Amino acid sequence: MSAPGDEFIFRSARPQDKADILAFTAHTWEFGDYIEHVLDDWLADKNGCFLVAQEARSGRIAAIDKLTLLSPTEAWFEGLRVNPDFRGRGLATRLQQHMIGQARSLGARTIRFLTLVTNLPIHRNAYRDGFSMRLVARFWKWADSERPSPEEQASQEAAYKLRPVTHDEAGALFAWWERSSAFRTQGLVHRNWSFSATAVGEWSDRAEQGLLFVPQQTPVAEAVLPPPAVLVSPDKDEQGRPIWVLSAVSALGAEWEEMGRALIEVALGRNIIEINGLLSDDNDIFSGLQRAGFTPDPDDERLCLFELSLSAKDEGRTVVGRR
Repeated sequence: MSAPGDEFIFRSARPQDKADILAFTAHTWEFGDYIEHVLDDWLADKNGCFLVAQEARSGRIAAIDKLTLLSPTEAWFEGLRVNPDFRGRGLATRLQQHMIGQARSLGARTIRFLTLVTNLPIHRNAYRDGFSMRLVARFWKWADSERPSPEEQASQEAAYKLRPVTHDEAGALFAWWERSSAFRTQGLVHRNWSFSATAVGEWSDRAEQGLLFVPQQTPVAEAVLPPPAVLVSPDKDEQGRPIWVLSAVSALGAEWEEMGRALIEVALGRNIIEINGLLSDDNDIFSGLQRAGFTPDPDDERLCLFELSLSAKDEGRTVVGRR
């Protein structure tokens, strides 16, 4: 995949590369790296693209990069890692440009990725290659293990209850999602450390599963303001226990606190042991969810969502997650 004489060869990752990849990614951050938990899935992915950059002279793996197709037209970039022994040689730049071409060849019309707010080298590469920053997000979590005492719980009871949305109401909520800034990620939903487009059918399906909620007294069909609403997706933790991932939340001002409290009450009633998700970084969200009992990322790490549209006019032009 590289020109003759090039010092690096780009090729598909192989199972026999695992030991080398895990060795140089083991200390990406203080806690290590998530690569070890997803590496087997990435190697088995037949729809996306998982590349290694191999030094031609030594045969050593100098970098990795992953392209995942979240839908037939949406590519997600993640896992760009450069071996410390090979940094400063332009590999991150070259891999991103190469992967943009790969995404286009696979039929993607949009590329997105998450990176830390502080990762300015990746920001520069993104802007240079035509990406725009879509939003800044922060990770939030509520855990049943941190449940307050009965006395505290009584004093923190939500001002209102949530109810599941009916199938017919799901379409109206989706319409609000598409046009209201109360939904901070208009048009996109969070999918466990990635973001992609959604459609009315998905909202209807979640409603039928009892995973789309509004305050009990909300007349969705007659609403003249964007109604508070929350869309969650089911997941499991490492022990197989049920958790919820926040897909989309709509609230304004003080509604964030009440929505958070009410959602926790529903979760407790369904034996959900954790709620987590990435939400837009916003003062109302931050103060409201903290008061409701949610905890922000303890390291105060925020993430930028970058997006590149591969429009038809780009077809003949060569363009010279978290990354």
